[in-house]
Amino acid sequence: MSSQIRNVTLKATGEGTAIMQLSWQYNTANATKEPSFKIRYDIDEGTVENILSLNVYISYLKEGASGMTVMEVTLPSGYVADLEALDDVKKSGAKRVETKNENTVIVVYFDELTEEEKSLKILANRKVKLADLKPVPIKVYDYYDTTKSATVFYTPKQLSTCDICEGDDCGKSCKPGN
Repeated sequence: MSSQIRNVTLKATGEGTAIMQLSWQYNTANATKEPSFKIRYDIDEGTVENILSLNVYISYLKEGASGMTVMEVTLPSGYVADLEALDDVKKSGAKRVETKNENTVIVVYFDELTEEEKSLKILANRKVKLADLKPVPIKVYDYYDTTKSATVFYTPKQLSTCDICEGDDCGKSCKPGN
């Protein structure tokens, strides 16, 4: 992305004290160009409504074994981790499993990864119905050498605005027969 210069002009009159602060941040969805880990996933679309069932498969692409490795699975907007299902994630060979950002990111720690693929099942509950969900990342990285990493993005089954509107909030296009 090319750098763009932005100008901000502030004009004030009168007496007193003023404080101004400007912050600008953006996120880009970029997969890792030369990954050190292989990440595959599939989403079980046939499961219960309002449950996200995400199967994640990870392995190390370099020779030997990685150091301590961390996997961070960001959940789509409107979803939170199924905390009871995290015990099953730990049974898949993880050293530790935790959540952050109000249970919207699942963090899994491994002593090491090898070329042998590990399989993890992540479950999340939809708390809010949202349409037009954006892709979210699955990141895997070596805890002590973050240059060894991989990132992929996934998007769950999309809802339309007709799926989330109620009563008079729905437009004519959502009414039966249109």
